[in-house]
Amino acid sequence: MPLAVPGIAFLSGGQSDEDATAHLSLMNQLGPLPWKLSFSYGRALQAARRRLGGQIRKTTPPASAPSATGPK
Repeated sequence: MPLAVPGIAFLSGGQSDEDATAHLSLMNQLGPLPWKLSFSYGRALQAARRRLGGQIRKTTPPASAPSATGPK
């Protein structure tokens, strides 16, 4: 990468949460670099939570609608 490039952004791009975490850790261990690094790994790092959320929605009954008269 040319030194004139001010920064590099890395995206998770379909990586699993385990792979994204390992790659992010390795990049952080590279030490001082001539470029600013930015990471957009939110999707990969939230994958396990999204899978769990789907399981919760399948097994949890829907909440009741709030009472029009308020709590008793």
